Amino acid sequence: MSSRRLGRGLIVLATLAASPEAAPAQEATNSRAAAIRGATAAVEASVVSVRSTRHGFREPLSSSGVVVDAARGLVATTGEATFGDQRIEVVLPDGSIRPARRIFLADPATKLVVLQIDPAAPGLAAANLGGSTALQLGDEILALGRSATGRLLASSGIVASVRSRDEADFEVAPFAIDALVTVETAGGPLVDHDGRVVGISLPGEGPTADVRHLGTFPTAITSDHIRAAVAAFGDGGGRPRSYLGVQLAPARRLPGDFSPTLGGAVVTGVAMDSPAALARLEAGDRITAVDGRKVRDALALQRAIDLAPVGRELTLAVVRGEETLEVKIRTAPRPGESRPSPVPPEPPTPDRTIDSRVQEPPPAETPKNDPKAGSDLPKSDH
Repeated sequence: MSSRRLGRGLIVLATLAASPEAAPAQEATNSRAAAIRGATAAVEASVVSVRSTRHGFREPLSSSGVVVDAARGLVATTGEATFGDQRIEVVLPDGSIRPARRIFLADPATKLVVLQIDPAAPGLAAANLGGSTALQLGDEILALGRSATGRLLASSGIVASVRSRDEADFEVAPFAIDALVTVETAGGPLVDHDGRVVGISLPGEGPTADVRHLGTFPTAITSDHIRAAVAAFGDGGGRPRSYLGVQLAPARRLPGDFSPTLGGAVVTGVAMDSPAALARLEAGDRITAVDGRKVRDALALQRAIDLAPVGRELTLAVVRGEETLEVKIRTAPRPGESRPSPVPPEPPTPDRTIDSRVQEPPPAETPKNDPKAGSDLPKSDH
């Protein structure tokens, strides 16, 4: 009896599998899988593993990165592991290991880092940077990374949140995704269905890295932000970042304030002889817009300032008491601005492959800019 029932069940399943209704669903699944494989193939040669070894430790930490300029040997990644008493190496898709010769902390707020390796590395291929400003809610993306052993890792998802175009930091504000981001894939590229890089995933802690997130979603740095960082990485250190000379805090609602929205950044201090001092900004001022574009919070204002070239005049909307003022202010170079570390006369470690069995030389410190200087100043000082 049970055998006959099982037989009928198999016949029913076979009938369902062969039914016309099941065919389109299977075709859609196959089509999506083919699209994922195609997008992966377009950028696979540019996805690298980034390894950092702390002096005195044998086991390296591993994250991911993406080659963004093959001619100069530039790799974009994220994370704080690239600073401090560490040796940084990049594992290429062919298994060869290249030491990071220069390190540039392009954005202290998101820990966006640009590494430089020897551009003569065979087969070095740059990814195609797309435009992140065109991303819309629900767009499909693919989060890629490379493990410490060289395996390509992938997770699919969608854009879970985007900023409004009328916000001051729209071009560079991180956006939310729902793809899985692990410790190893953090810093790897996010690609669209055409294989163009639209961002890189932010790092976190633990097996699934989602420390920097919007709500419960991991976030990613925009490709436009990456493009600006690559442009800023020059032989002489790149362009200086802009500075106003204000210390900031998030705007907080006061007792009895029932306004529907409260955005902006509150000035808590003004540096002497700074652009902010010359513009007569005061502690307690709330900056709500830059050049007519809304400022959501202190971090958004920081990004808006970073976007502005040094010497540009900005118009700030400032709430002071019951008044809303229009304040003109001209940006200045950030004091002690961070620069890419100088090129060492010799690579700190010889090039080798991931399968090398030779004894490694003692770790040598990778030259880097001082993490306590310039752009590594506390985030509240802008």
